[in-house]
Amino acid sequence: MIKKKILITGATGFIGSHLTLLLKKKNYEVIVIDNLSIGKKQLFKGDKFYKVDITKKKQLEKVFKENKVFAIFHLAGLSKLTESFKKKIYIKDDLKKRLLKIAPDLNNNQLDEIIELVAETKIDGVIASNTSTTRNNLKASDRLLKEIGNGGLSGQPIKELSTRVIKYLAQNSNKAFPIIGVGGIHSAQDALDKIEAGADLVQIYTGFIYEGPGLIKQINKALLN
Repeated sequence: MIKKKILITGATGFIGSHLTLLLKKKNYEVIVIDNLSIGKKQLFKGDKFYKVDITKKKQLEKVFKENKVFAIFHLAGLSKLTESFKKKIYIKDDLKKRLLKIAPDLNNNQLDEIIELVAETKIDGVIASNTSTTRNNLKASDRLLKEIGNGGLSGQPIKELSTRVIKYLAQNSNKAFPIIGVGGIHSAQDALDKIEAGADLVQIYTGFIYEGPGLIKQINKALLN
């Protein structure tokens, strides 16, 4: 099996090395570029390293010619590049991914249709899930909810709904496409639950607001353990 290649900029530090290890556990080949030489070698966990001046177009093109890159993580330095330069070098048609974001309120028949739709249209993956229109299991009174009005519900109240959707899609599609798990992630265990249900990646929104940036560190530590 040929490994897909991931390019990371500035991954010779602590954060980059941890991200590299996570990607390699997922069976990706990790290519690192940086404008500095490798300092502490124990922090470098990539498969290949290129010392590149990211302001030099020819140097970047050389890396891309030698490696068919599946995706790119920008950790450092790219703010120096102009938008037009980014478009020419980094944003290629074969790197643009189309993801379908679905509601957590769908029943099994509707989820089966989603699986068929992804297969027919070759969509690159599914985000499960969007916000919910339901108002079940909330502490707020019906009167207060009426005053608040319509809108999408996010956060912990939809945690189980979104995890159910992820698990159903993963099992019934035989993991035919990537799933990004979203909805009610307020702890490291919540993120692990999404991954165990079948998510390949997780996204945090409401949890990030209420729990703060420390939640990211907690999740990363849990993943490494």
